[in-house]
Parts: sequence; structure tokens; C-alpha cells
Amino acid sequence: MIENQFSPSLNLYLFASGALFVMGMMGALLRRNIVVVIASLQMMFFGVILSFLTFAFYLNDSSGLINGVFLIIIALINLGFAMLLLATFFSKKESLEADDYKELH
Repeated sequence: MIENQFSPSLNLYLFASGALFVMGMMGALLRRNIVVVIASLQMMFFGVILSFLTFAFYLNDSSGLINGVFLIIIALINLGFAMLLLATFFSKKESLEADDYKELH
């Protein structure tokens, strides 16, 4: 790939991907609100997708770009199911704290 002075480097994209993944991991491990945990898991997933798309772009690989788009679609479907579960849990317990859902009955 031909780089000019305005195109970001591979390292910048990989740093952003790693930062998204680490921030998502910390949010998923340290927070107790289910909405924040789901958002953190999605952030981790999009960090991985960004690294896939970065390598596909820099290696000029069209199959990697197709896989990246497929992963984005999977992430959005996953988010839809998570919101459905969230609405179901909230209707049963009237709370979104993870500690309230240790026993699901």
C-alpha cells in the first residue's frame, strides 16, 4: 500500500484496536450494571473487528474485508439479542444490577 503523509499508520489502528479491547475488558470486569457490561463486551468485539479490518486493508485482502463486514453483522445481531434479554430480565426483577441475577428462576 502506498502511504502519503496524511494516511494513518498500521500502528495507530492497532493501538486504537487494543485500546478499545482493553477498555471493554475493564468495563466488563469492573462494572456491575448489565447495560454497561453489554456495552463493554460490544466494545471488545469492535476492537477485534477493527484489527481484522486493519490487517485486511493493509494486506490488500478482500476476503478479510468480507469477514470484517460479516463480523459487524454478527455483532449487531448479538446486540439485538442482548437487548432482548435485558428487557426480559428487567421485566422480571425491576433491576439492572448483575448481582441481582445470580439465581435465574
